Amino acid sequence: MAESAAMPGIGGDTEGCDSVGRVTPTRAAVEVAGHLGLVVEEPILVQETNNTVVWLRPHAIIAKVGTHPHSEELLAREHEVTSALAALGAPVGPPLAGTGPMRHPATGFLVTLWRRLDHYADAQPPGSMVGESLLRVHEALSLCT
Repeated sequence: MAESAAMPGIGGDTEGCDSVGRVTPTRAAVEVAGHLGLVVEEPILVQETNNTVVWLRPHAIIAKVGTHPHSEELLAREHEVTSALAALGAPVGPPLAGTGPMRHPATGFLVTLWRRLDHYADAQPPGSMVGESLLRVHEALSLCT
């Protein structure tokens, strides 16, 4: 798997390990993508909260890495529900087609892959559009069991 020598967003370490030699969540995301044949040239750390979120550049793919036992269960559920909503045509940011939650072999981290959607910071959609989208999500949720 090819990747850049410097991986932004992983503590400045060029090998993808933390100060005590553990594989970072960003590195785990890159390696999982590599198992799917994706070459990640510039992973960008988007956020670290209950999950580590990484943009797998140059691809329009976001990886979510569950690094805590409680977040892994929620991450798997998020993937399941969002996949079902996307299949019903709800306006959601869908998981990457053809993928499910995957375990990174060395760390055991749970990794999910998502289609990256562009964000327009200055966008202010009309309330009616937001309301219609929310209604469609709730209608789709009512069909899920």
